[in-house]
Amino acid sequence: MIVPLWAILGMIAAFFSAATMLLQERLKVNGLALAVWCKIACVAATFPFVLMFGIPDDPLFYGFLAIQAVTFAISDVIWYRELPHIGAGVISRLFPLTVIIGFGLWVAIEPTQIHKFFDQPVIGSGIILTMVMSIYFAMSLRKCHLSMVALRKIWFVLLANITGPIVAMLLALHSNPQQGPWAYLFIEALMMFPLWLGYIAIKKPIPWSALIEKKTCQGGLIIGLVMVGMIYSYVIGFYYIDNPGYLGAVRLLDSVIIIAVHKYLNKYDESNIKAGLGIVACAVVLIILKNNFG
Repeated sequence: MIVPLWAILGMIAAFFSAATMLLQERLKVNGLALAVWCKIACVAATFPFVLMFGIPDDPLFYGFLAIQAVTFAISDVIWYRELPHIGAGVISRLFPLTVIIGFGLWVAIEPTQIHKFFDQPVIGSGIILTMVMSIYFAMSLRKCHLSMVALRKIWFVLLANITGPIVAMLLALHSNPQQGPWAYLFIEALMMFPLWLGYIAIKKPIPWSALIEKKTCQGGLIIGLVMVGMIYSYVIGFYYIDNPGYLGAVRLLDSVIIIAVHKYLNKYDESNIKAGLGIVACAVVLIILKNNFG
C-alpha cells in the first residue's frame, strides 16, 4: 500500500503534537505564557521562509486568516482559564467530537463531496463508519465524567476546533503550498500577539513577570519550535486532501504516541490500551479506503 502524502503529513503532525504535550508535561510552563512564547517561536522560525517564498496575493487568504487568529486567540484564553477547573481528561474526551462534526460540515458545504459518497456508496459508508469508530475509540481512551457544566464552559473551544480545520481548508484554496503554510504561521502569530497582550494588560490573568521568567522563556521557545513543526505539517496537509476530517482522524494518533512513550518510560497512564489500538486500526483502514475513494 502506498501511503498518501496527506496521511504522512497527518502522522508527522500527530508526532509533533504528542511531543508538545510530553514536553509541557515535563517542563510545566504557565499555559498562557507558553502560548505567547510559542507564537514568538513561530515568528522567529518562519520569518526566513516568508522572506524566501513570499506571501499569498489573494486578499481572501488574509480575511480567513484574521477569522482564524481571532477565534483561536479567544479559544486559547478560555482553554487556559478553564483547564484547571474541568481537567484535561474531560477536554480530551470532548475534542474528538470536533473531528467528525467538521468532517460532516465540509461534506455538507462542498457539493463534490456529496457526489463522491453517492457515486461510491460502499467505500463512502466504510469511511463514515471508520471515522465514527475512530472518534469512539478516542473518546474511550479515558473514563472522565462528562457534564453539561464542562460543555458550557468550553463550548467556544470546541467550536474553534470544529471551524479551524474548515477555515484552514479555505486558506489552502486561496494560496499555494509554498507560501501558504509559512504565511499562516507567521501572520497568524502577529495577529494574535496584540489580542493576548491586551487581554493580559486588562484582565491580568498572569503577572507580566511570568512572561519573562527564565524557565518560561526557555520552555516556551523549545515547545514553540516543536509546535512550528506540528502546525506546518498539519496545515500543509490541507493542500493535499479534500476533507479536513481525514487529517483530523489521523492526527488522533497523538494520544497513542503519548501512551506508548509513557509505557516506555514506565510512567503511570490510565489510558485504555485497547482504545488506543482501535485508533491505530481505524487510521490504517481510513487511509486504505481513502486511497480507493478518489
